[in-house]
Amino acid sequence: MARKVAKELGVDLSLVKGTGPEGRIKEEDVRPSPWLVELHRLPSVPPEPAAEPAEWLDLTPIQRLTGQRMLESIQTVPSLP
Repeated sequence: MARKVAKELGVDLSLVKGTGPEGRIKEEDVRPSPWLVELHRLPSVPPEPAAEPAEWLDLTPIQRLTGQRMLESIQTVPSLP
């Protein structure tokens, strides 16, 4: 069954690590996880542009510092693929 699924999905079995007895490749090893499929799914409809331009507000010093620290955190910490 794993060979059939791998052929349908175009998966190279030499790159799959088996989790069955004695390292045997099972169907679950070949099929992608549902969360992985959802992660890579592209939106079917592009988001609509905003009707009005966003209103710019002046930030307080603490808001500005919080924003800078959040941006720094996003840019320096590794994220999930």
